[in-house]
Amino acid sequence: SFVVAGILGAAGVYISYSNLWFIAIAILLFLNYWSYLKKDFEYSKYEFARNKLLQGFTILFLTALIILLPTGFNNWQHSNTILAILSNSIFSKIDIFSALTRNVTETLDMFMPTIIVDRSLVTTQLPPISWPICILFIVGFARELAHWFSRKHGHFSTSHTFIFAWFIFMLMPGFLSASSPNQASVIGVLPVIFIFAARGIWWIFDKLNHWEYATHPDKHKLFHGHFAPPILLALWALLMAVSFHELWRYFKLIV
Repeated sequence: SFVVAGILGAAGVYISYSNLWFIAIAILLFLNYWSYLKKDFEYSKYEFARNKLLQGFTILFLTALIILLPTGFNNWQHSNTILAILSNSIFSKIDIFSALTRNVTETLDMFMPTIIVDRSLVTTQLPPISWPICILFIVGFARELAHWFSRKHGHFSTSHTFIFAWFIFMLMPGFLSASSPNQASVIGVLPVIFIFAARGIWWIFDKLNHWEYATHPDKHKLFHGHFAPPILLALWALLMAVSFHELWRYFKLIV
């Protein structure tokens, strides 16, 4: 799995240099795992788990290094590529802070949903997420952020560190680019947006399910530990509605 992660992470750089941020994600995840092992494992188990962790991440970085060697050699031979990347960043601007503020605002604004969409808009001008997904994303993001900062076991959750690092670092190309806003540069953040939206759906319906069991305990004895039928039906209805809404946005409005 570490080999596959190294291959996929490094291969993304051949699509866009913005995917180099996966290195920062991997480093942050490694540090979080290291903290997790030190606080949650007994010494005998800690030593074994630590060695496995070091072995795994060493394999990951070596695999990524091998995959990146051709593009690294090419950039070394053509140093103007690196200079072009640097010249297309906010660091080439006189007022870096103003450029960064504008980029952050405009990049995040790209994801703001619109309820009414003009038929004349082309696909690249449509917001990447619709308003139902946006609402669910906000709920899921707030919920998972609270869980992450709670540090229930004395350390940050590794899975939460991963998704938040993914979210933040995949937005960095948009924040730091002089050509922002550009949806292509932040396309890597879309999967994690839908992960947060899914967590938002799950949290809402889990709460509804608890409420249903609390208010009608006798009706749901046979379904203990599962979603009550009315809640499950409502969940399916919402998922179908969101699916059809996405189809409507991406196909019907632009035909």
